[in-house]
Amino acid sequence: MMNNEHNIELRLFNERDVEDAIYWFTKEIEWMDWDAPWEKDDPFDANQYKANKLKQIETRNMYQLQPRMEIYLDGITHIGWVSHYLMNDNFEYDVEGKHVAIGLVIPEVKYRNLGFGSKAIQLYLDLVWSHGYQKVYLQTWSGNTPMIHTAIKIGFYEINRFKDFRIIYGQKYDALTFVIEK
Repeated sequence: MMNNEHNIELRLFNERDVEDAIYWFTKEIEWMDWDAPWEKDDPFDANQYKANKLKQIETRNMYQLQPRMEIYLDGITHIGWVSHYLMNDNFEYDVEGKHVAIGLVIPEVKYRNLGFGSKAIQLYLDLVWSHGYQKVYLQTWSGNTPMIHTAIKIGFYEINRFKDFRIIYGQKYDALTFVIEK
């Protein structure tokens, strides 16, 4: 069994991470039941994904907050990623939004519930704070209890709830937004 004494680090997404990501989007897909199960059946084109990611790597602006950072265990094992997106005052995804929301994915079950996700989020928060954000949001759905527990453990608190926002496997769930302030 692994323990929390492992070193967690965040790295820029690079070419060697592409194959891991493709594997996680095509083979090791159980994580999609937690992250955004309503997107699980969206089409995924591995060749297009690879081309898009290689183009992003080639053209990224190193002075901007990177949209995705890879999580590495002990500098060797790629276990997932943290990312961000923008949202508006109505807590909706918006490329023109002024608020930053972060997310976490650890695809393989064997790396979950060991504190690695909490540590990765804390590291990513430090990066987000360094780019001048004073508030950081995190959104999930009420059925994703592992993410809810992680968010609360780190210090996020709930600020918005859209009741019965999603129907997942025939059951209604709320959309939740949490915030943490610097």
